[in-house]
Amino acid sequence: MSPLTRKPAFWIAYVALAAAAVAVALKLFPVAIPLVNLDVRMSRAEALAAGEALNARLKLAPSESRSAVQFNHDGAAQNYVELEAGGRAAFAELTRGGVYSPYWWDVRLFAPGLIEEAVVRFKPDGAPAGFVRRVAETYVRDPATKALDAATARALAETRAKADWGVDFSGYTLHDQAQATLPSGRVDHTFTYERSGETLKEGRFMVKE
Repeated sequence: MSPLTRKPAFWIAYVALAAAAVAVALKLFPVAIPLVNLDVRMSRAEALAAGEALNARLKLAPSESRSAVQFNHDGAAQNYVELEAGGRAAFAELTRGGVYSPYWWDVRLFAPGLIEEAVVRFKPDGAPAGFVRRVAETYVRDPATKALDAATARALAETRAKADWGVDFSGYTLHDQAQATLPSGRVDHTFTYERSGETLKEGRFMVKE
């Protein structure tokens, strides 16, 4: 032990410096690593079971599909809200709202070697939040509906979105629509809706089907 460390003044200064460092760390930690009090009511096992049940009911992926699940979040949206649209308090409020959930469970339903697969998304409270489905260009589920006009396709899409996923379009207006005709003659339609009167600065809430 050196002569310096034998003096009480050294240890008094050391303790004071350590206490100051702890105080600074406690103040800066929430800024450097923001924490969100998230109420996750759906477990991994429950998400997996719910995704498989939806697949069995809606035939989103082949019946022999395997399942994989992960919990994820929208980091880009979090960065935007915290830096440009109200800060950490605004992002925390977003996680508690019902319009958009920046955290979710993704359940992937797939079969090795097959193009057809689907990803079903659930909010942390277990509510369905949509799905993405991938099919081959030659896929046709029903020849009678493979080449619908835009108006008929939109009406069908809205009906299924309400019945199967509980989507309420009353607060949305049609923002954009597009279609693509594939070599097989199948016509794929895309409809994008914008939530009316509710934004996060320049950010807008959209629903796509």
